Amino acid sequence: MRTTRKANNMAAPENDERVSKFELSLDVPFPSSREAAIALRSLNPDREPRRGGIHKRLTLAGSVLSVKWGADEARILRVSVNSFLEHLGLVLETMHAFPTEDRDQSPQNRPRAPSNGTPDLAGPC
Repeated sequence: MRTTRKANNMAAPENDERVSKFELSLDVPFPSSREAAIALRSLNPDREPRRGGIHKRLTLAGSVLSVKWGADEARILRVSVNSFLEHLGLVLETMHAFPTEDRDQSPQNRPRAPSNGTPDLAGPC
């Protein structure tokens, strides 16, 4: 009896894409493409230090930031997603505290300055 092994014709995954047991995709819309780009640069400054068991890919399409995770274990995926969401919350709070020209610059949305001229950063966000 003769056995032959058939070659797998599947395309090789891209550098950061691997076959994972657990995957999650998240789309985060922003008011403008500029704010989405700022968030991307803030959330993805460097390559992930841990390469075993998880990968994350951030992409930008207009004003939507897309994140895709893949992990070998649910626990590792959960930790990475939780960390990302905490960082995203901080980025959003910072953007709200320091609006860009794209955002509404009406007087009620501008940071208040106390009478001595220094900005009041403790005001409501």
